[in-house]
Amino acid sequence: MSRTVKHRRRSGRRRGVSRVVLATSALLSLGVTASAPAASAQAAFPQQNTSAESTPHPGGTGSGTPPAISWHKCAADWDVGSKWKCGTLETPLDHKDPSKGTLKLAVAKLPAGDPKKRIGSLIMNPGGPGGSGIEDADSEGWPTYATNEVTKRFDLVTYDPRGVGHSSPPLNCKKQTPRPRVLQEAETEHESPRTEQEMLDQLKDKDSTGADCVKNAGWLVPYMSTVDNVHDLDRLRRAVGDAKLNYLGISYGTTIGAVYANMYPKRVRSLILHGVVDARTQMNNAAAFSLSEAKGGEKTVKAMLKACDLDAKHCAFHGHAEKKFQRLAHHLGAARSSDAASFDTWNRFVDLAYAFKAPGSAGKAAQGLQRLYEKTFPPAKGTAAPKNAEPAKNNPPENNNEEDVLETTDCLDLPPLPKQHGPWLKRFKTARAEAPVFGPAEVVTDITCRDWPEKYRAALPRHTGPWDRAKTPILVMNQQSDWSTPLRWARNMTHALGQRDLVVINGFGHGVPTDCSRRWTQNHLLHSAVPTGTARCDDGNTTPFSRKGAGARRP
Repeated sequence: MSRTVKHRRRSGRRRGVSRVVLATSALLSLGVTASAPAASAQAAFPQQNTSAESTPHPGGTGSGTPPAISWHKCAADWDVGSKWKCGTLETPLDHKDPSKGTLKLAVAKLPAGDPKKRIGSLIMNPGGPGGSGIEDADSEGWPTYATNEVTKRFDLVTYDPRGVGHSSPPLNCKKQTPRPRVLQEAETEHESPRTEQEMLDQLKDKDSTGADCVKNAGWLVPYMSTVDNVHDLDRLRRAVGDAKLNYLGISYGTTIGAVYANMYPKRVRSLILHGVVDARTQMNNAAAFSLSEAKGGEKTVKAMLKACDLDAKHCAFHGHAEKKFQRLAHHLGAARSSDAASFDTWNRFVDLAYAFKAPGSAGKAAQGLQRLYEKTFPPAKGTAAPKNAEPAKNNPPENNNEEDVLETTDCLDLPPLPKQHGPWLKRFKTARAEAPVFGPAEVVTDITCRDWPEKYRAALPRHTGPWDRAKTPILVMNQQSDWSTPLRWARNMTHALGQRDLVVINGFGHGVPTDCSRRWTQNHLLHSAVPTGTARCDDGNTTPFSRKGAGARRP
C-alpha cells in the first residue's frame, strides 16, 4: 500500500486533553462512518533564607541574580483572576552564553493572603511541553491545588515557559496563524500500522516537522529543551526572592521538577510532583518509554470500559463494553485489506480509543465507538441502538503553538534515534504484540524526532542522570487510572528519585487535585510530610462519564 503518511506527536501524554476532545468532535461530526497525612511525618522545613546558593550548575546561567519582577495589573488579554498580579522575567536565550540575547517569560502571582506569615512563593507549572500556566491563573485553576492555609502563607506563582503563550517571542513552526486545532474531513489524529508493510510506509516517508520548525524559528529551536526550562525555573526562583524553590509540577512539569532537583539539589525546599512522567526512561530509552506509555494507556482504557458498563446513563458504548471494544480491535486491526480506506477506519478507531481514556473526551468518544461498532457489526432488526447526543461543533481557529513546543522539546530531550529501518521494525513488532492498539502509534510518533535536523539538536547537554541527588523529601502523587501518565511511571520515578513511596489517588483523571491531595500538599509545604508507605486518597473521580467526572478540571 502506498500512501502519504504523517507522524503526529502523541496527543495522550501530558497536556493533551484539549486536542483529544477536538479530534473526537471532528470524528463525531463526520458520523464516524468509516487518607489524611500526619503533620509530623518528617521534620519541619526551615523558613526561607535571604541569600541564594551562588554556584551555578555546569552549563547553566552564570549571569547573576535577575532583577525582581515588577508586578502590575494584568493585561485584559491575559484573562486572569482579578486578584492576580502580572509581570515579565527576562531570561537568556542561551544560558551558556547570555550575550546571545534574552527572552521574556510571562509571570503571574496571587499574593499570599497573610503577608505576616508568608513563607515564600509556590511556583506552579502545568506541563505540556507547551502548556500555559497563565491561562489557569484564576479561581478555578491553580488555587484548587492549595488549601486556604497554603494560599495564606505562599504566593502562588505561575508562568508561561519559553516559547509558550504570552511569553515572547513564541515558538511558531508554521507561518499560518491562527491555526485550526480540529481535524479536517478524512483526517485522523494517529497513524497506527497493523502490518510490517504499513510500518515501512511510515518509515519511508521523511517527516518535515523539524525542517518546518527550523525554517520558521531555527534561532530558537535548539534552546527549547528541558534543561533550558530548568535554568529558567531557577532564574524565576531568584527573581521572586526565594533562596530555595517551592514547586508544584503537573505532568511534564514533573520532568522539569525532577531534573531541577538533580541539577540544583541544594536549592530545593519543597517539591510536589503530580501526574508523573517517567523522565529517567524517556531521556535514556525512547523505545521503552513509548511502549510503557502505550501499555499504560491500554490499561486505562480497560478500566474506563468497566466504568462505562457501570454508567449506562452517560456512556453510549455500555453493554459488554470491553467485549465490544476487543471485537472492534480484532476485526479492524486484522488488516485483511491493504487499501487506504481500511487503514483509515482502523486509525479512526485508534483515535477514538485515545479519546476514550480521558474523562474530558470519553463521553463523545463512547458515542463514536458505538456508531463505529454498529456500522461494523449492524444490529439485528428491531434492536434499539443507544441514543447519542448531537455531534459537537468544531471550535474556531485559535493561535496556539502547544504542539510546536511539544514536538520541539520532545525531540531535543530524546536520545538519538536510529536511521535504519531494522530497529524500527523490531520496535513495531514488540509494540504490536504487547500493546496492539496504542503501541504502533506511539512508535510512529518518534519518527518525527528521527528526522529532526541534526544541526538543531539541543544546545545544552541533555540530563540523563543521576536522578537521586535531591537533598530534601519529594512528594509524588498520581491518579490510579491516569489517562496520560500511567501509575507505573510515578512508581518508577519515586524509586529513581530515591523516595520511599508515593500518594495514589483512586479513580480517573490526570493531575486532578482532591481534598486528600491538597492536605498532602499542605503538610509537605509546611512540615515536609511524605508517605513512608503507599498512601491512598479515596476521594478521586470514579464516575468519569458523568458531567461532574468528565468536567473535573486541572491546569
